[in-house]
Amino acid sequence: RKRWKEQTGKRKQQWKDLLRGICLLSVPGWLFYQSIPVVLVLMLLLPLYLRLCRKEQEKEEKRRLNKGFADALAAFSAALEAGYSAENALTESAKDLAMLYPEKEPIRKELSYLQRQLQNNRSLEEAFTDMAVRTGDEDIFCFAEVFEIAKRSGGDLIQVIKTTERNMAERA
Repeated sequence: RKRWKEQTGKRKQQWKDLLRGICLLSVPGWLFYQSIPVVLVLMLLLPLYLRLCRKEQEKEEKRRLNKGFADALAAFSAALEAGYSAENALTESAKDLAMLYPEKEPIRKELSYLQRQLQNNRSLEEAFTDMAVRTGDEDIFCFAEVFEIAKRSGGDLIQVIKTTERNMAERA
C-alpha cells in the first residue's frame, strides 16, 4: 500500500511537470508568434524539459538523503556512546530520526529497510554496503567500507563515525 502511494505521488509530480512544460512552451509560442505550427514545434522540446525535471528531482532527493544520512550518523554515534551495540544503535537512531523527518523522507525509508535486513539476520556491515550500492552515494559507500573494516578489526566505531560525519560536512 505504501509503495502504491509513493508511485501515485511520483505520477502526480510527473503530471504536474507535464502540464507545467506544456504551459511553459505553448504560452510563449502563442504570445510571441500567434502560430499553432510554432507551438507544435516548441512542443518537441517537452521531452527535454521532462528529463531536466526528473534529473532535478533525483538531485534533490540525493541531497535530502545526504543530509538525513549525516543526521543518522550523529544519532548512531550518540547511541553507540550511550553503550548500545551497533545493531541496537541503528534501531535507536531510527527512532530519533522518526521525530525529525516525515515518513516520506529517503533516510527514513533507508533506515527502515536496514532494520528489516537486520531482522532477516543480515549483518549490519552487509546492510550498510547494500544501502550504499542501492543509493549509489559515494559518502555512504565510503562509510560502509570503513565501518566494515573498523567493526572487523575492533576499531573505535564512534571515532570512525565522527570522522565520517566531519568529512561529509566538509564536502557539503
